[in-house]
Amino acid sequence: MPTVLRLRLVVLLAVTLVMALGLCSLPVKMAYAGSLIYGSYTNPSGTRDYQLYVPTSINDGKSHPLVVMLHGCSQDPVSFAGGTRMNTLAETHGFVALYPRQDSAYNTLKCWNWFEPAHQGRDSGEPSIIAGMVNQVKSQYNINNRQVYLAGMSAGAGMTAIMASCYPDVFAAAAVHSGLQYKAASNLPEALVAQVNGSSVDPDIAGRAAYGCSGVSRAVVPVVVFHGSADSTVNPLNGQQVVEQFAQMNDLMDDNLDNDTISTNKYTVELKSVEGGYNYTVSSYYKNKRLILQKYLVDGMGHAWSGGDAAYNYNDSKGPDASAIIWDFLSRNRR
Repeated sequence: MPTVLRLRLVVLLAVTLVMALGLCSLPVKMAYAGSLIYGSYTNPSGTRDYQLYVPTSINDGKSHPLVVMLHGCSQDPVSFAGGTRMNTLAETHGFVALYPRQDSAYNTLKCWNWFEPAHQGRDSGEPSIIAGMVNQVKSQYNINNRQVYLAGMSAGAGMTAIMASCYPDVFAAAAVHSGLQYKAASNLPEALVAQVNGSSVDPDIAGRAAYGCSGVSRAVVPVVVFHGSADSTVNPLNGQQVVEQFAQMNDLMDDNLDNDTISTNKYTVELKSVEGGYNYTVSSYYKNKRLILQKYLVDGMGHAWSGGDAAYNYNDSKGPDASAIIWDFLSRNRR
C-alpha cells in the first residue's frame, strides 16, 4: 500500500475512533458555534460569577446588543441557557448573552433577593453587582450602549423588575417572566404571601417608587410580561401588577407628569394558540403607535418558561416561544 494512502487510512481510523468514543468536539460546536466565557465581578456589595455567550460574529467590526438573563430559584446559568435556548438566538441574531449566577451562599435556594430592601435600589446590593457586570462586559466587547436588555424568570424576573425600574439609563427594554412588580414585598414572609395572592402594594405606588429609584435617569422602559394562568408558585395576578406598575412608572418617565400618557386604559387583545399546545392571550399597550407594554397570559401553563426545553426544570414546550418573542420585543427598542 502506498505510504500516502496508508497515512490517510490511519488518520481516518483515528478520527472514527475519537468520534466513536464521544471525544470529538464537533457536537458542542454545532450546539454553540460561539464561545462560552466564565467570569466573575466584585464590588463592595459582593462577588457573583457569570457565564457569557459570545456569538461568532463578535469580531465583525460592528457593535452588538447585550441581553442579561436572570435565572430563577434553584436554577443556574447552564440550566437557564439550556431551557430558554437563548444562546441559539444569540448566535442567530448576533447578540451577547450574559447570565449572572446567584450562589447558595447568598440565598439557600439560589434565588435573587428581590424581596429585601438592601437589594431593591440603585447602586447597592445585587442590582449594583448586576449593573457592574454589564459595565465589565461592555469594557471587554464591542457592545451597543443603546441595545442593552434584560430578561428574568421567577425570582430573576423579580430582580428584572428592579433593574428595569432603577437603571433606565442602562436597559432599553426588559422581559418579566412569571415574576413580580417592583418592591412587591419587603421581607421573606411578605414575599411568600405576594407569590400566592399577589402583592399587597398598589401598582401605582410601586410605579411611583420605581420612578424615584431611577434618580435623574429618566427614560421610558418598554416591558413584555409572560405568565401562566395555572401558575401556583407565583399567582398570575402578579403579572398584571407588573404591567400596571410599569405603566405608572413609564407615564411619569414620559413627561415627568402623572397624566396617563401611558396607561393600561387602552389596549388591544389577541387570542392565539400553539398547534398541539396552549391557547394564550396577548394584551398590547401603546403610546401612539409605539408598543410600550405587552402581556402574554398562557392558558393552563404553570410556573415555567413558555416554549422552553422541557428537558430542563421550569420549562414548558407547549407554550408560545417566549425566547423568540422576547428577543423580537427587546430588539425593537433603543435607549
